[in-house]
Amino acid sequence: MYKLADMTGEVDSLPFEVEEWEWQPPEIPKAQDAFKGGGRWAGKQNIRMGDWGPYDFQRPLIWLTNPAEKGDTLVFELLGPGGNWQITNSAGVTLSSPDRGTFPGQLKMLKNPGVELTDIKIEASYLGPAFVDEFGRWVKKGSKQGFGWTIRKI
Repeated sequence: MYKLADMTGEVDSLPFEVEEWEWQPPEIPKAQDAFKGGGRWAGKQNIRMGDWGPYDFQRPLIWLTNPAEKGDTLVFELLGPGGNWQITNSAGVTLSSPDRGTFPGQLKMLKNPGVELTDIKIEASYLGPAFVDEFGRWVKKGSKQGFGWTIRKI
């Protein structure tokens, strides 16, 4: 037996009646609102989604700030828990700002002629406080750790 759903106009294929109910998410004690507050990284403008979920500002990251630009200048943020960064290698770009600094920092690169965004690769090293990487591995304080930026071709 099938019944036409009241609100949608679609067929309801359940063989029994279902009670109406509203689901409410569980209450989280002392929950923080990511869009409010005076924290350094609070606010919608600081949300960065990576391959493995939202960025937590607890590990080093290179973030392209102007991906839609048609020009040759690429501007990157270097974010992390503190410490120092240094560019160790790059492909498809020429450095137009210092190749080292402290977190947070900024990096400017010029795209080489004829290079597509998907051909660019930047490698860097991090030296600073301990952190947990995106895979849950602990990196000890003071140990040099590589990190980088690239766009994978799909």
